Amino acid sequence: MTSRLPALLLSLLPLLACSEARPRPEAEPQVEQPPPRLDKILLAVVTPTESESGEGTQAKKAPGRKPEPVSAALRFERTFASSPNPAQALTSLLLSRSATEPPLAGLPEKVPAEVGDAAARVPLQVHLGRAGFATYASIADPALHAPALSTGFDALLEASAAPWEGADALLRRLASDKGRGFGYLQLSLPAPVDPEAVLRRLRDGLVALGVDAHSLIVLTCTPAGAAAGAAAGDATETLEDMTDEQLGQRFHDRRMKVPLVFDWSRGLPGGKRWDYASHIDVVPSVLVLAGVSLPAGLAGRDLLPRQQPERPLLMGEYLGLQPILSVRGERWKVTQGPTGKRLAVFDLERDRGERRNLFQGDRSNVREALHFYFGVLSRDPYLQRMKGESRP
Repeated sequence: MTSRLPALLLSLLPLLACSEARPRPEAEPQVEQPPPRLDKILLAVVTPTESESGEGTQAKKAPGRKPEPVSAALRFERTFASSPNPAQALTSLLLSRSATEPPLAGLPEKVPAEVGDAAARVPLQVHLGRAGFATYASIADPALHAPALSTGFDALLEASAAPWEGADALLRRLASDKGRGFGYLQLSLPAPVDPEAVLRRLRDGLVALGVDAHSLIVLTCTPAGAAAGAAAGDATETLEDMTDEQLGQRFHDRRMKVPLVFDWSRGLPGGKRWDYASHIDVVPSVLVLAGVSLPAGLAGRDLLPRQQPERPLLMGEYLGLQPILSVRGERWKVTQGPTGKRLAVFDLERDRGERRNLFQGDRSNVREALHFYFGVLSRDPYLQRMKGESRP
């Protein structure tokens, strides 16, 4: 398995220590509230279709118009997709899988009955099914899902040409089940996407069906724009054709930043949170809210506790058998090409627009940035496992 990873990563990890985290401002102590009782859980993922601007997934707010937020919704304002490739982003979303791991590695066609050490290869719907939830899915674009991610549901609803028809059918199926239910909804909508409008549409649907009480909606998006379109399978692009500028732009903030909202009808407060969040955090957060014990091996973390240790974000994409990896922290963003030798380094404190690749010019700060980058990789669960398996 190690042959799929750049040799440079595994050889440098034991040599580079992680950088010290900068102290965060002292936060006022918060009283944690117990999770609400949840009967219905809806995970909605919007895959924006190609936009002309390529400037991200979210709709711009109209001047002078203040959007009406959904009540009791918790919004994570600094959420980044785990991959610019929509298929890989959905894989990490449902599996809580590290961006360094090949997206289809070890995925069985049939999910094993016992979780054991393979917990990180069991999708969210299987965990919830074993906890007593009936599980349903409406997937607008099955091409974005590996077979194992489309299995494990009690029912896979037939895809509809009209995206909201599939959503309404899924809501009706959840409402018809008198027990606990989980619905996975993948919507394809024109970009830019207005997450408030989507969230309100889904919540109104639950209210109309009388199953709003004790319900949770989790809403997020996959990346949109030129980077996502190319990553989804542009046949003209190869590793050799990719320029240094394209490497740096592939994980640009304006394309990787996506909404993430947890909306509950009652039981927990809403508001905004500024912790870094990722697709890989959805599975552990939902399992905790559902009262399911977290299995070992998940790359993500439960986002609900207010006191969170500082954590840089690790993003990645596989082109063939080699990954392109990117790490974003408060100051540095470092992207490493699939050969391990090409780098894009940005100082976000001085260059918020990510226009100046320090690896191409003044490299005075590159050592500090690489120290940070490889320090993050040294703590990655997949690379740690691979390093252990590669030892004699």
